[in-house]
Amino acid sequence: MTKRLSVLAAVAAMIFIGASPVQAQVAKPTANAKSGPLRPKNLKPVVRSKETTRAINVGDDTPAPTTGALDREQLQAMLEAMGYEVKVLGEGEGTVFEVNEDGWPLLVLLSPDGTNVWVTQGLGKLPDPAHAPVDKVLGILSWNGADAHFVYFTDSQALWIQRDLANKGVKPAALRKTIAGVARIMTGTYDLWKEGALAP
Repeated sequence: MTKRLSVLAAVAAMIFIGASPVQAQVAKPTANAKSGPLRPKNLKPVVRSKETTRAINVGDDTPAPTTGALDREQLQAMLEAMGYEVKVLGEGEGTVFEVNEDGWPLLVLLSPDGTNVWVTQGLGKLPDPAHAPVDKVLGILSWNGADAHFVYFTDSQALWIQRDLANKGVKPAALRKTIAGVARIMTGTYDLWKEGALAP
């Protein structure tokens, strides 16, 4: 039991939380208040649906709509031009765009300071991380990398997946790659975080 807790303590020290994907740390939601993504307070387990048929109109040579930063209207227009069916959630600074990639509902949004485009999704509650199965926690952490990283928020006891893209001259191909990368990681790790998988 002592060994189990010591392993989890070490793992907890590596769990990535915050706006920068450079290294893992225990998350404090206020640490990324400006450059990080906003998150809904009521988190429900994410459900994969059947992918709807659509054409993804993205080529490597598709130009960026602006050399500067995208605003919310431009981000929405880009997603729609790429072929996504976009659901608009919230309004103003709290506006979030939901798109479907490989059956997964993903949230695309600007950080409050507009410096990052975030692709993120809440994966569910993890109320007792100290007693979660070590193999699954380590398995989740092993997937942290260039495509996405996992984040645990102690105040909401919620596990999220996310990836940021610098909001400067964003091209559709880069945004598409980011969205597809997050969806790919969700698919690859589903058995590790699906509802009930992390229960003690």
